[in-house]
Amino acid sequence: ISLKNKQHKEFANLTLQAFRILLKRDDPKNPDLNSRYAFAELLFQLEEYREASENYEMVGRLSVDPTQKHDAQYSSIVSLEKAIEKKKDDKDLENLIRLGLIYLKDQPKGQYAEPIQFKVASLYYQTNNKEEAQKWLTGLSEKLTQIDLKRKSQDLLLDILNQKKDYSLLKKYSKK
Repeated sequence: ISLKNKQHKEFANLTLQAFRILLKRDDPKNPDLNSRYAFAELLFQLEEYREASENYEMVGRLSVDPTQKHDAQYSSIVSLEKAIEKKKDDKDLENLIRLGLIYLKDQPKGQYAEPIQFKVASLYYQTNNKEEAQKWLTGLSEKLTQIDLKRKSQDLLLDILNQKKDYSLLKKYSKK
């Protein structure tokens, strides 16, 4: 009811309380992942993105259903990005990298693999880990199929090479 009629916040709050009670008593050895996923969905709808990301991450880590695992892993990333838009914490970029790497390890051919690969590379770039960013971008600048991501990865790679003053490699990649 709360998802269909968003004007009635009392339904959403009551549902949230019910989920919290249910999941507080959840068996850690056999967790109710369907309820946890639904809880994360509700949290996301209520713009409680950070907590939604944590719950999606748990479902993504523990689920044996490939569709649920994929969706939860991707949703944990999207939720954390939304949380960062609202308020950024010191460890958020590191957590995004960690979640992206988990997604790529478990979903190497997943629906969002290319954007997540670029995201990881750009996050390394943003956190001034230029060496790791360069490793990722070197491969991505050649193999990405999405043209806009390919161009962005090439631009970042050229920028890193320029900052490192590696002009011979910069010239080589510029010609490519």
